[in-house]
Amino acid sequence: VEEDVIGSFTQYPLRLAWAVTIHKSQGLTFEKAVIDASEAFSPGQVYVALSRCTSLDGLVLLSQIPVHRLANDERIVQFSNQQHPEEQVQTLLHSARHRYQEKLLEDLFDSSVLYKDLLNLQKLVLENVRFFHADLVVSVDALLNGLDALQQVAKKFSSQRKQLFLEENFPENNEALQVRIRSAASYFTNQLELLLQQMQSLGAVTESRQYAKEYNDLYKEVYLQIAQKKHLLHQANNGFSVAGYNAAKKNFVAPYVNVNAYATANSQQTGSSAYPILHKQLRQLRDEICESSNAPIYLVASGKTLDELTQYLPQNKEELQKISGFGKAKVDKYGSRFLDLITAYSEQHHLSSSITERPTKRQRKEPSGEIKTPTALLSFNLYKSGKSIAEVATERNLAESTVASHLCEFIKTGEMVVTQLVEPSKIDKIITTINETSEEGLSPIKNKLGDAFSYTDIRAVQQHLAWLNKASVS
Repeated sequence: VEEDVIGSFTQYPLRLAWAVTIHKSQGLTFEKAVIDASEAFSPGQVYVALSRCTSLDGLVLLSQIPVHRLANDERIVQFSNQQHPEEQVQTLLHSARHRYQEKLLEDLFDSSVLYKDLLNLQKLVLENVRFFHADLVVSVDALLNGLDALQQVAKKFSSQRKQLFLEENFPENNEALQVRIRSAASYFTNQLELLLQQMQSLGAVTESRQYAKEYNDLYKEVYLQIAQKKHLLHQANNGFSVAGYNAAKKNFVAPYVNVNAYATANSQQTGSSAYPILHKQLRQLRDEICESSNAPIYLVASGKTLDELTQYLPQNKEELQKISGFGKAKVDKYGSRFLDLITAYSEQHHLSSSITERPTKRQRKEPSGEIKTPTALLSFNLYKSGKSIAEVATERNLAESTVASHLCEFIKTGEMVVTQLVEPSKIDKIITTINETSEEGLSPIKNKLGDAFSYTDIRAVQQHLAWLNKASVS
């Protein structure tokens, strides 16, 4: 093999290198580095630069580093000087662990958040009671009273726990406290199970899609909170420990909450009709129309309408127009489908129309165009004319408490003063109690004040405080 040299090259002694700032180099490691830290301007910067190399052999200083560039961060120095001795750190850690376990136990037996959510559920039902059945108000009140009673027991148990917390042992190592916890946990678990059963039996039904959704959401929130608290307390039946509490909290699986207050979802609802089979058929037809046209129940046939259809058994469109909820437009749109069911059922069971027994249907009033005076203003004007609350109530056929609540609205606007409704000697006591009460609603305040104070007294003072706050801002 003969070689034929056709060219050559000479390698200059150059190697690639990269420049990087000291700040950018943090976290990096180099075998060799040329460092210029003569103008370092922040604490720790020189340290970062010199600690990038794996060995001193690979370290080259491009310039001398002045002593004044070797600065310490005064905040770090101050922090270091403030460090507690080891014995004191152990004491602080012990105290912190003690407080942490106390807080866990306090949260375990406290139901104040749950109580507020249940108050919201009650508020929804009370403010929209005409959209729900009347029994629901009583059932929710009973549920709230049960939880309130449980919360009162929790407050008493809290004072007992605080006495036992004074001992040096951690709560989970305090045998006297553990005995009380096991007993209380067993009691609270049973009471929460009863509350869950009450929740399941509420059976709310509404023909308003909006209020059904709000009710469903609040119901689920309350139900899941009760279920989780019961789960955590059940774990404490055998004693309390931080590890056991955290494990129970981690392992909690939210139960499926089967709730839908919208009337079309309550297939078992049959009303109090003498003909439940027909009532069910009419309701199924109503639900089918609502689903296919995505129309709310009240635009097709409300529960009252279904009850009247089953009771009076109209046989033609003229009789159907005498039923509540059926005007000419609705009769033309849906009447034939409902009449087909009613007439077929009537023929099968030899029944006839009883529409003549129905009271005359109230005719719809045409809008007069007049501006209606708010009811609160009517009460206020009568009161200003010199009438007493009792006289206003009699004239307007209202309860005295209702008239008083009307007048309270005008304390907030400054058109009335609080002393017109509340004895001056009571005002300071009510204000103090309001400021000391963290729970929402009037009931907690009323319970603290006692029977000598009325709800009107409390409401009037609240409006007075709102007026004072508004006046101070403006």
